[in-house]
Amino acid sequence: MLIDSVSKWCRRVEFPIRVQEPGLDVTISSERKEQFTYEVPDVAQKGRRLAVRAFDIQRPGVEGELYVFVRADGNGESWNTESYALDWYAKRDPRASQLPFPELLVCVRGIQATLTDATIPTSARIDFRGANIPPMALSREYLSMRGLPGALDPGIRSRWIELLNAHLASSELAKGPDGWKYKQKLVDNFKLAGFWNSMAEMVPIHTKLRTRLVSMKEVLAQPKVAIILAPHEPSFEVPHDREGLSQPYWNEEIWAIFGDEFAALSSAHRQELFEERSISAGSWLATEHFLMFLQKDTPSRAVGNTVYKRHDLVELPSPLTVGFEVHPSRSHVDRVLLNASNPLIQWMLRVKSASAKSLHGLNAKHYKRLEELFCEACDEPWDLDDAVEYIKKWRQIRELPADLYPPKLELLSDMFLRIPYSDK
Repeated sequence: MLIDSVSKWCRRVEFPIRVQEPGLDVTISSERKEQFTYEVPDVAQKGRRLAVRAFDIQRPGVEGELYVFVRADGNGESWNTESYALDWYAKRDPRASQLPFPELLVCVRGIQATLTDATIPTSARIDFRGANIPPMALSREYLSMRGLPGALDPGIRSRWIELLNAHLASSELAKGPDGWKYKQKLVDNFKLAGFWNSMAEMVPIHTKLRTRLVSMKEVLAQPKVAIILAPHEPSFEVPHDREGLSQPYWNEEIWAIFGDEFAALSSAHRQELFEERSISAGSWLATEHFLMFLQKDTPSRAVGNTVYKRHDLVELPSPLTVGFEVHPSRSHVDRVLLNASNPLIQWMLRVKSASAKSLHGLNAKHYKRLEELFCEACDEPWDLDDAVEYIKKWRQIRELPADLYPPKLELLSDMFLRIPYSDK
């Protein structure tokens, strides 16, 4: 119908449009922000309210609003909300209903250019006018990104920064000794790398038995950073007793980030720490924590990648440790550390070399399967059946050189845990 088409395209026009069809006479007006904002009680948590806030853009040549989904309680407003939050809210309590969130709209002189689903907690409904109209292309996909916090448009980007600065200045969540944790939670939702990297007191670092908060920019400027991770936590699959484990002792000049603090960093900041650095060394402290150094300008010893993991090669003190995960990332590529001193990894590397040259009937799929199996074991050390069976069948291959047969080691879950050799 003509009415539907005009309503769809003329979302932010300056004047009402009257459309007449047989039996219908409809006036179409520009949308208003009140259509998309609300505040309702959280039926699943007493004292908390859920809301969508609208903020006028206030930039020349750009009209419209920026939207944020918020949770409000006695501690003030939280702008930290996972992308799945609204779906989860509607499913966790029979009294809850599906809450709406405005789509991401970009108009040019009032006419819709793009309309896409927004990812909580941010959205925008924007109308470019005057000299600020962005260049058009056959694909309009990039236009839909211009309203997000990392927008290409400098005016919109600066407006998001204004809003964040005002929110952080007034939010109790952003204050106090744990305020940095709240700000880190916002980093992945409000993608403004330069803004967050320059913000003071974002990352706790330890040096010479002292702890202080510094900016991410200061951390990235360090040529070497230490990450100190706790051993694997106890579970029914990993029965080692870690109760009462003391905090790591760090009396070095090199900046160190402890494991629980490292896990509290945003995915973006954890990724940045690893991007320009290689794992140059790894060992266990007397407190059973695992120490690794991330160092700039060190040749990478990455031995491969799967879809979600990068595999780094490092010599560890225990030759029986095969490897384990060292990068507890929520949304980016995890890092797996493989032990260059381990006979199984040394065998895998020999297979890699032979496979690359197509020697003895081996090819790339043989190496990739070994790599996958070892990395899967690092992810789920209590489920080694596939790796055990594959290695068993490998020994049945005929006429391989002796060094291309696997060493006679029994695969154990402990070989894939972040625990010191004394526990094995």
